[in-house]
Amino acid sequence: MPEKEDPYKKFQESMLKLHGKIHVLNTAIPVEEQTSYFKLSQKVKEDLNEKMVLSQKDLLFDTSYEPEFKKRLLLSLATLDNIEAYRAIEKYSEQPDEYLLNWAVIALEESKMNIERALSDEEQIFISTGLGGRDEKLRFFIVFFPASKAGFTEFQLKTAKKELEFIFEKNKCELEEFIEYADYFTIKALFPFNLNMKEVLNGYLNEVNQYGNFIRMNLLITNIKVFNKEEIHSSMKLDVPEESSIL
Repeated sequence: MPEKEDPYKKFQESMLKLHGKIHVLNTAIPVEEQTSYFKLSQKVKEDLNEKMVLSQKDLLFDTSYEPEFKKRLLLSLATLDNIEAYRAIEKYSEQPDEYLLNWAVIALEESKMNIERALSDEEQIFISTGLGGRDEKLRFFIVFFPASKAGFTEFQLKTAKKELEFIFEKNKCELEEFIEYADYFTIKALFPFNLNMKEVLNGYLNEVNQYGNFIRMNLLITNIKVFNKEEIHSSMKLDVPEESSIL
């Protein structure tokens, strides 16, 4: 990976300055949907009546109410540091309306965080990205490209995967998915917050390329979304500038 400004390193540096318990949104939810959630969340906080919100909690399960009403009720409940509100969201999230499937996931995590904040003196920090994460790790989607226009051979792909598994285990990363294509391969993996991701990936590329320099040093990296084939092929035509996005 060529030397350039590293957004992930900046993210790590900012994480070191934070003090408190970190909550990571585990589920992969489109960034646009998360943005809509938090924008509406700010609005419902402006004139929140806790007693009224709690009195309406059972309306979450009433199919006769309009989507906009249920959205506001769900987000209002999530802002409360109240066990009764949390239990209502928890129950609703087990079988939510389809249009609120992802919102219920975020609301449950937000409600849990607010209760923990109220019960302790510890600051609660909520981190969400398009691809989610687990514990103190974030999920990334990475595309690796062949150095040759001929693509990867079967031996090269097996070698690439074997070396990747080795270096990931050594650095406490988790390889969740490895998919082979004729002209590239992709992975989904979890990386610890405190890991120097760029150093690990550079180390991997240098190690695996001892078998013949068959992987390009430029990678396509994101934690926002999983790129489709059209997007990947488009990036190949642009000579694949390295990308790394943190939400």
